[in-house]
Amino acid sequence: MLQSKDDTISDELEIETSNSKNSVWLVKVPNYIHSIWDKAQPNSPVGTIKITNSPGQKPTVSLSLTEEAVKSESGFIPKDLNMLSTPLENQPYGVFYEHSGDKEKNFLSDGAKICMAGKVVESLHCQAEFAQFVEFNTRKMAAATKLTRLTQPLDRVIVNPNPVSGQTLIIKHERKRKGERKKFRDDKNIVTEKLFRAFEQHEYYNTSDLEKLTNQPVTYLKEILNEYCTYNTKPPKKYMWQLKKEYCNYNVCGE
Repeated sequence: MLQSKDDTISDELEIETSNSKNSVWLVKVPNYIHSIWDKAQPNSPVGTIKITNSPGQKPTVSLSLTEEAVKSESGFIPKDLNMLSTPLENQPYGVFYEHSGDKEKNFLSDGAKICMAGKVVESLHCQAEFAQFVEFNTRKMAAATKLTRLTQPLDRVIVNPNPVSGQTLIIKHERKRKGERKKFRDDKNIVTEKLFRAFEQHEYYNTSDLEKLTNQPVTYLKEILNEYCTYNTKPPKKYMWQLKKEYCNYNVCGE
């Protein structure tokens, strides 16, 4: 009886042991061979095992990969490998597999049948010939250190727009502000005369226009305007200044 290593499954499973007397080999292969075999088509030959018997010596085992198995791989691949025996350390090993008919089911899934393929009588690991092993690792290391980004000459001029700083307008405004002549307060009578002369031309002005006409600081200008003018806060002359009635020229004010 066999119990799953998953603690959430408590049911015991029966094992089919009709093949328990079969002798099998446990072979360890390099990762690149595992990758090649994993990509191979079902039931297609992937390699040939050759056993050579020599008088008075232990048989030698070798593995040769087929051309069909390595044709999809790019670069140099060692195809001839020696299969070296490793001791089992007097510990029994067995090979088990799941037979359920459903390839999507996981190991020890419900309804699966666990079968024993046989007992391990020989443990081997694959090792390439020394010259092939050195060449394979040298090319592998060279491919790993190859630069993915290379400098390439261009046969035409590529024009890219220059980046524009988000503070361009702010810098331009600051330069303009610093370049302007600093405004000084003139005598109140002089400023008042300029205002009356301006209102003789037009009845309504906004603050910016009066600031340009008088060339005075806006704070000082508003102090004088509040004394002689009225600021409209309602349409149709919203945000406009006009002379108070006691200072108004009747021809200009339309009265």
